[in-house]
Amino acid sequence: MTFLAPAAAFLALTLPAIVALYFLRIRRPTRIVPALSLWPDQVRDRQASVPWQRLRFSWLLLIQLLAAAVLVAAAVQPALSAGTSLARHSIVLLDVSASMQARDVQPTRLDEAKKEVGAIIDQLGPQDRVTLIAVGPAPRIIASVVGDREALHRAVDGIGSSNGSADLSAALTLAAGLVRPGEDARAYLFSDGIVGAVRTGASSLPFPVE
Repeated sequence: MTFLAPAAAFLALTLPAIVALYFLRIRRPTRIVPALSLWPDQVRDRQASVPWQRLRFSWLLLIQLLAAAVLVAAAVQPALSAGTSLARHSIVLLDVSASMQARDVQPTRLDEAKKEVGAIIDQLGPQDRVTLIAVGPAPRIIASVVGDREALHRAVDGIGSSNGSADLSAALTLAAGLVRPGEDARAYLFSDGIVGAVRTGASSLPFPVE
């Protein structure tokens, strides 16, 4: 489980604050009376007003704590990962064109894309294959590995950007040639937006593209 807004966890300080308010009681002014036996209700009330007395069970306190806990849990926005498994053969198409050198995303767009590719690799099962293709002016296969996450991470780290464009059509044609008939395959494209017509139709590909 992850938290989308972990900084909101400071709101949990409201829980001990609520409990502290139940410990503390209002101090009342002292009055001299002839005999305490004439004021039994006031004596019990004074005993109940002693600060930092032992906490007693209270349904109101319990409801307030539960309400505060629910609000804190909602504020930190807990989220569960989808836990979807990869296809038996995952083809990663990584755009390495010149525009991926842009630094509007720190450190570069390519580095950000590599992080996303790493998340795909981390889902790799022991029998799953990942084929990594760098999509540049001339697309090339960087690695095609079964079950070895470390090798794939090293391959991704070694990819650099080019000074040309990205030929997505050639990359898709190359990827399609790597898939056997009937194989469970899926392609993942990581790009900042490739300019140019794609000559390969999606319906002719032996895999879906995300």
